[in-house]
Amino acid sequence: MLVSEEPGPTVGTGPPIPPPGPDASGVTVSVRGVTRQYRSGFVALQGADLEIAAGEMVALVGPSGCGKSTLLKIVAGLLSATDGEVAFGGPGGRPEIGYVFQDPHLLPWRRTLRNVELFLEVDGMKKAERRRRAREALALVGLADFEDAYPAQLSGGMKMRVSLARTLATDPQLMLFDEPFAAVDEITRHRLNNDLIRLQRERHVTGVFVTHSITESVFLADRVAVMSPSPGRIVDVVDVPFGDERPPSLRTTPEFAAVARQIGEIMGVEA
Repeated sequence: MLVSEEPGPTVGTGPPIPPPGPDASGVTVSVRGVTRQYRSGFVALQGADLEIAAGEMVALVGPSGCGKSTLLKIVAGLLSATDGEVAFGGPGGRPEIGYVFQDPHLLPWRRTLRNVELFLEVDGMKKAERRRRAREALALVGLADFEDAYPAQLSGGMKMRVSLARTLATDPQLMLFDEPFAAVDEITRHRLNNDLIRLQRERHVTGVFVTHSITESVFLADRVAVMSPSPGRIVDVVDVPFGDERPPSLRTTPEFAAVARQIGEIMGVEA
């Protein structure tokens, strides 16, 4: 039986946020002249440049096929660049990276708690510690009461919260999001945006968020990087002047609409 969607925590509410892991707020990302050409000859990215400050959330927007996800995967180390490089700054060398996919990729035979433990189990973490971390992460996303549910018993939005909790449990210093909320309805998407911005801001984790939604990018990001059609490159970066406190009502303000309109004009579309 499907569990109905629960509101979960919203901006400024919910359980206390545990402190981020060591050096979580010290990670910077520098994308320098990144090009990706496939064996077929198709050029997905051409000389992409982007600087991301520690603790900043940057959204990547652009038309379908412009290389947003390709760039994200290169930052994650899942793909290699044909030319250029991605460098990380801050103590500790390469940061702990968390990657949240568009599909939650939950194992159907595992209950919620065991799904959240998965990455920690693969890393060889002892059961008691990984269970503590998993329960803590589920509390952060408002699913503490659903640790025994199977994925088939959860709504789409709740499955995405489980996916987010699984990533948070690893204590990432850099979080990468590949259109994670694209498949859910608008109301659920807004709730998930509210949850995410609260967690990212309070834990001071550096983030990169790929989306097709201009309004989503403005609500979540400190800056929005606009990409050109293929071959993708960063054509402009728009500052989002709203600070860390972003109540849901922000979406209805003239100031919000003005930033969204600016991004839409750069993309050549209606925001």
